[in-house]
Amino acid sequence: MVPLIFFADVVQADHKTDAKAAFDAANAAWNALDVDAAQKHYLPDCKIFWPNGNIVERPNFGGPRNFIGSGGKWQTSFVYEDINVYGETAVITGVSQ
Repeated sequence: MVPLIFFADVVQADHKTDAKAAFDAANAAWNALDVDAAQKHYLPDCKIFWPNGNIVERPNFGGPRNFIGSGGKWQTSFVYEDINVYGETAVITGVSQ
């Protein structure tokens, strides 16, 4: 479970629907186990809050690549999403299951 994720993408962030579409595209890439496609949706300096005690950290895309390379799979859906737009920036928080 990911209780909070700061997510950004190159979209017209002044529209919640654009931000939601980018968020959904990243989630679809993760569910397709396509780390390269998912990584394109994250800014290089984005931060993620994890439930394991690592409160704020940059995403480590090597971990998922190794997991998938060893035969690992997952399917993620979000039970909560909130999109806030601030000028040209959208901040999306969500809880996954």
